[in-house]
Amino acid sequence: MGRQSNLYRRGASYVWRRRLPARLGGTILQISLRTNDPLLARRLGASVTAESYHVFEHMTAHGLSREDARACLERIITGETRNHAILQPEPRRRADTTPPIATPPVDSTSVNAYDPAWSALVERFAALKAQQKISDQTIAQMGKVFQLFAEATGITDIRTLRQTHVAQFVDVLRVLPKSYRKSSRDKGKSLQQILAEAQAKPAREPGLSDATIHRNLNYIGQIVTKGASEGYHSLTLIDISSLRPRKSQRDRDVRVAYTEADVQAIFRHPVWQGRSRRNSWDQPGKVIVPDGLYWLPVIAALSGARRAEIAGLMPDEIALVDGVPTIRIKPNRIRGLKTLASTRDVPLHPQLVDLGLLEQAQRLVAEGAGMLFADQRTPKNVKLGDKIDYKFRRIKEQQLGEASERKSFHSFRHYVTTRLTHMGTVPERVIKDILGHTGDSVTTERYSETTPLAAKAEAISQLPWLPVAWPDQRLSQTTRTS
Repeated sequence: MGRQSNLYRRGASYVWRRRLPARLGGTILQISLRTNDPLLARRLGASVTAESYHVFEHMTAHGLSREDARACLERIITGETRNHAILQPEPRRRADTTPPIATPPVDSTSVNAYDPAWSALVERFAALKAQQKISDQTIAQMGKVFQLFAEATGITDIRTLRQTHVAQFVDVLRVLPKSYRKSSRDKGKSLQQILAEAQAKPAREPGLSDATIHRNLNYIGQIVTKGASEGYHSLTLIDISSLRPRKSQRDRDVRVAYTEADVQAIFRHPVWQGRSRRNSWDQPGKVIVPDGLYWLPVIAALSGARRAEIAGLMPDEIALVDGVPTIRIKPNRIRGLKTLASTRDVPLHPQLVDLGLLEQAQRLVAEGAGMLFADQRTPKNVKLGDKIDYKFRRIKEQQLGEASERKSFHSFRHYVTTRLTHMGTVPERVIKDILGHTGDSVTTERYSETTPLAAKAEAISQLPWLPVAWPDQRLSQTTRTS
């Protein structure tokens, strides 16, 4: 069996064996093909090899475990065998003279129990992500990409999906205006109309960015892997990686981190120094309102947590854990998280304790409040934290001027990463556990224990304090009911 790579004979049956990439630990992954038929082994081995590229990519991008990867590849074997109704012959019994019963050919399209409609696969994929506690916002974003894919390619049945459809989708993304269906006048237009109008404009708006194309292809790769794991083995032949845009800049240059001077300047705004009442929220005054606009940026700059993670906190998720004041970031009833690794405990920076965040949370728990920042409650289709978006952008531009370019709320997360890294005393594993990032290898991801709270607290405490005034806790009741 030397002509086909990854295929080996072990005793009476064949196995598929492949070394994981170095970034995943470089260990050997071996799976029994459960057959001694060389022709069947070749077919099964080819399907598993093709699917392994997607599985390894998923392990890297989303922390898929080695066991889950094995299960996914084993389902390919099971689905291939079932779809083609291939049965291993039983040993011939000496006394058996009964002629074999002819087995009618099986229609592979009727064997698979999963609906092959693209829309049905999208529904199953969304249900899976919901079970994995992925946020509603992320699931909705994926759904829009899948809808656009169907509109761009005309795909309605996943059994007809081919590599050329994915390439066609990328071609559409490269010319699709960034303002695609964001205005009310575009919502009733077909994709073909929007593309035609964009191409007819003298100064045509450029297509989607490489980062957006990369993200959309990542979503398509995930749903293709889902379909392949259900037994639609033709999907294993689709190669998403070959269509990814080549990066023109380093990841760290796409979103710029705030400098320490930026952060200090931002928090000298009236929101944190004293603002006017009513509509003059950006004018100096004597009021410090403990609402989401006050707390979300402060927590982000002192923890590195994402905006939606903070905006969706429940009062009991700010608590003492082994005596350490801690933010418990986990899926809850109003939001999931971006990835499985996002679930984590982050010690409170001493300044957050000093500002009374723990006391405010404990008081809200006693009062039975539903959210830590009730003013951040949004409809299901609106991202958590969006309520402060306009005001925060105004603050950033007002306080930083030209230095605000390519910087956003997410830049706080990069700021914390940069500060912790440049300290030189904080291990990379500790930084990853604070930020909710996956490990670089199977060894670090599976076999290393999570960082003790004490070690994370020591690192967090080294982040610079912010020039903010204490919030007026007397206003908290007004804030919660407004």
